[in-house]
Amino acid sequence: MILILGIFLLAGGCTGNLVDKPPSEPYFPVQTEIPSTYLLALLPGKLIMDKDGYLRISEQNTLVLWPYGYSFKIEGQDVWIINDKGMKAVKVGDDITLGGGFIPDNVVPMKIGHALPEGCKGPFWLANPLE
Repeated sequence: MILILGIFLLAGGCTGNLVDKPPSEPYFPVQTEIPSTYLLALLPGKLIMDKDGYLRISEQNTLVLWPYGYSFKIEGQDVWIINDKGMKAVKVGDDITLGGGFIPDNVVPMKIGHALPEGCKGPFWLANPLE
């Protein structure tokens, strides 16, 4: 009986820690194809990762839909955005100006090839490649 109670308490403690702990990897939506044209707006701000693991631009708390071929790499405490040539382009915490434009919620799944996670809110920024 004591052993079962101990396991129950230990499991409960682990669950609580997992809920409170920030995600170890970001949610990283990438466009499924190279566009034939680019949106021409600019969005300045700081690249942040919120408590749910969403990479956003701090201005307007905007979720980034990264260009085709982009990925991320975690090095220690840093989360780097890797461009389509395999080079480090920017890291979480950097101030950036990101080219692209806002798109409506209902267009996002078509651009990234899957539905957004439940509860994922916009606004959404269709990003151009980083210079």
